[in-house]
Amino acid sequence: MTPRYRRLVNSLSPGIDLDSQEAIAAAMLLSAAKNGANLRKVLNATGVSAGVGTRIYERLRANRIWWRGTLRHSGWGDKETGEIAFWMDVCVGAGLMKRAPTQTSGDEKP
Repeated sequence: MTPRYRRLVNSLSPGIDLDSQEAIAAAMLLSAAKNGANLRKVLNATGVSAGVGTRIYERLRANRIWWRGTLRHSGWGDKETGEIAFWMDVCVGAGLMKRAPTQTSGDEKP
């Protein structure tokens, strides 16, 4: 991970292991939110290796967080919930949990 993203992730969660899947997933999500959900651009911006980054991306895609070239996030800045939504999405990317299925129109196939 680049020094910039290491500092950013550490500022959000002081003491986090910056080489952990959680820290790397956080960096990738932050980059995708800022610069667009293009895997190649996110990997270049964050300095995450293709192997690690692709595994995180696949988990996020399987859970429809990173979906059809967009990042589907909500509540990341919600003060009422303590901004927990971001960290839950990080846990999905790290492989620690899955997002609960939601009602869809049926047109959302991977």
